[in-house]
Amino acid sequence: MKKITSYIRLVLIASTLSFAVSCDKDETEPTIATGEKGSLDIEFDAVVEGAQLDFNTTYTNANGEALKVSKFQYYVSNFKLTKTDGTVYTYPQDSSYFVIDSPNNETITLKNVPAADYNKVTFTIGVDSARSVADISKRTGVLDPSNAKAMYWSWNSGYIFVKLEGTSTATPMGSFARHIGLYGGYSGDTSSVRKINNIKIKELSMGTASAKVRKDITPEVHVIVNPLKVFKATDTTVSIKNKPMIMVAKESKNVANNYATDMFVFGHVHND
Repeated sequence: MKKITSYIRLVLIASTLSFAVSCDKDETEPTIATGEKGSLDIEFDAVVEGAQLDFNTTYTNANGEALKVSKFQYYVSNFKLTKTDGTVYTYPQDSSYFVIDSPNNETITLKNVPAADYNKVTFTIGVDSARSVADISKRTGVLDPSNAKAMYWSWNSGYIFVKLEGTSTATPMGSFARHIGLYGGYSGDTSSVRKINNIKIKELSMGTASAKVRKDITPEVHVIVNPLKVFKATDTTVSIKNKPMIMVAKESKNVANNYATDMFVFGHVHND
C-alpha cells in the first residue's frame, strides 16, 4: 500500500510539473519580427466621483460649489512612448495632434508604432508654440482655425488648450467657463498676460503594466481624466464665485497648473 501511495504521489507531482511547464510555454512572449509595427489606442475616460462624466449630473468642486458641466474639450499632442528597456519612441509630430471631446469622442489611435512593450506615455496638453505660429499649411485637421473643433481664438490668434463650460449657482451669471490657452505670446508683445505660457507636458507611468504593441495586438491604454481638477480647494482665485470666466487672464496659469498636476491619471491597459 505504501508503494502504491508513493507511486500516486510521484504521478501527481510529475503531472503538476508538466502542467506548469506547459503554462510557461503558453505564456512565453511572442518574438517581435524586425520592422514589425502595430497600433496603440489611448482612451481618455472623463470620470467624476467614480462614474463617467454626465452633463445632467450636479457635482461639487473643490471649492464647495455646485455645478453642471456642459462642455469639456482639450488638445493632446506630441506623443512619446517609453519602452520597458527605457528607450523612447517619438510619434511623428505632423500626425500627433488630437482634440478630445468628452464624453463622446475620447479615443485616439497612434498608428505604425514599432512593436514593443511600452510602460510610459508622455504628451503635451495643448498645442506647442512652434505649431501655433506655423504656416497654415502645417495646421490642418483639428489644427485648422476654421474647424469647429479646433478651439481657436480668432481674436487672440491662438489655440484653446482646455475648454470647460457649465452652469453653477455659485455666480449670479448662472454659468462659468474656463478657456485656457496662451503659449508665451509673440516676439515684441509687451502684454504681461500674453507672455504667460500654459503649455504643459504630462508623463504617465503604467507602473508594472505595459502596452504590448504587436502587428496583431492593439493595446488600449485608459487614462482617467477628471475635469473638476481645474479647481483647487487651496486656491479660491479660480473658484466660480470669484472668477466665473477665465480666458486670457493671469488666473489661467493657476488653472493650467491644476489640470497639469491632477487631471490626468493612468487607469489600466488592455492587451486583448
